[in-house]
This record gives sequence, structure tokens and C-alpha cells, in this order.
Amino acid sequence: MNPDEKITIIWQGEEVGVLLNPMPDMWYLDGSWVSNNSVAANAFEALAKKLEVKETSKDWGKGIDVQLKDEAGQIRGLVLCLTEQHSLYLRRITYPAKFDKEYRSNSKPVLNKTSLFQQMLNFIVSRK
Repeated sequence: MNPDEKITIIWQGEEVGVLLNPMPDMWYLDGSWVSNNSVAANAFEALAKKLEVKETSKDWGKGIDVQLKDEAGQIRGLVLCLTEQHSLYLRRITYPAKFDKEYRSNSKPVLNKTSLFQQMLNFIVSRK
């Protein structure tokens, strides 16, 4: 990504600010958060600052749904946390329908990242 790139963050249908110098890591992005200081942006920021990345990484249902817009288009994202240093940490959602089915049907995910692996491991260990 271009170091001067910025991604507009849209929350509940309103632009609330931008992510400057986004650094991608697979489906994740992090960068500097700059609010547009609107009423919606202030509400968004207050919610995002309450998020704990350990919790939202385990249960994506606790993250904040946003749209990420840049010159290439728009994609859905999930805010995982906003630090005191104004770093915003997000996950890009590549399959929104699957995400909604697994994580938005209730507050807890139907699947978590380790559950299938752990079940397989438990099964293998139990057969020995």
C-alpha cells in the first residue's frame, strides 16, 4: 500500500474519519485514526475506545461494523480496537453473508478460530 494512502471509515451510513497509512496483514489493517469530529465520529470513537482487542479477536460479534472506502472501492470491515495513541485496528470482511451468519446472529460467534482445530485434536487424542 502507498504510504500516503488513506481509507475513509463509514459507520452507520456516515463518514466518521480516515485511517492514514494503513498497514495490511492478510485480512487485517491498522493505521492512524483521524476523526472528522462530527457527532457521529465522536460517538464512534467513544465506542471504539472501549473495545479490547483480546475480546474482539476471540468474538468478532463484539466488534464495530464499518465500511472501508478508498480509490479502489468499498469493502466491509470490523473495528477490533482503537488505542489511546489513535491507532485503529480492523479486520476486512471478505464474505459478509458468511460473517453475518456466524457472528451477527447473536453476540457470540458460532465458530471461533480454534474450536474446529481443538475438536479435531481432542478426537485424535481420545482415540489413542
